[in-house]
Amino acid sequence: QLPSSVCVFLQWLGIMSFTVSICLLSGQLADLEVTSSQSVQELMCEASKQLGRPLAALAYQGRRLLRGEKVEEIGLEDGSVVNALVRQPGSVLCGHRKCGAFAALKHDGAVATWGHPDCLGSSPLNRTVNAHRLYASSCAFAAITDEGEVVAWGDPTCGGDCQDVAEELRFVQHIYASQGAFAAVKTDGSVVAWGSPRCGGDAGAVQSKLRQVRSVVATHRAFAALRIDGT
Repeated sequence: QLPSSVCVFLQWLGIMSFTVSICLLSGQLADLEVTSSQSVQELMCEASKQLGRPLAALAYQGRRLLRGEKVEEIGLEDGSVVNALVRQPGSVLCGHRKCGAFAALKHDGAVATWGHPDCLGSSPLNRTVNAHRLYASSCAFAAITDEGEVVAWGDPTCGGDCQDVAEELRFVQHIYASQGAFAAVKTDGSVVAWGSPRCGGDAGAVQSKLRQVRSVVATHRAFAALRIDGT
């Protein structure tokens, strides 16, 4: 929480501060005095100190917040309640029933991989990529970083190479996997796909319709998107 002297100084500069509550699932709260220019990362650091718990992420109105986002971009106001997710110890395993490899997400955001070389090309072996979720196709992996970007590795024909759409893979919230492709839903509801065109990796024909998407469902060789308006 900002010291009172700092709050007075900010008000003198015309920078208004207000209070938001960071809430754990247990109900434990941390009240933070914030300004519109502060980042989610700064809120997480301060909330972690007050709550005495390492935080993995913050969520507001059902959306996971990216660490680089600013308070003013999120739409927080005085009295807003932000949910906090605690970083759990241990690792999370990821694989696909047709894939010959595994990936493990460690508690510090590092990724460990092992298995068939065809599924591990350009793998970030034991390298910290600040990932918080892993996804697998039949021969490739993808990870969302804390900054909302995407790291992919494995067989390029199955989605292991996302360089062609790397500039579009910003502010990613969720990734869905088919047998040979990935589809990423961004915070603005748009969708970016890559991988085998035979498995849904090319959304060019319907790209203009992939707006305000709520969720995506995958089969072995295709994706279907549900928009907010129900279409």
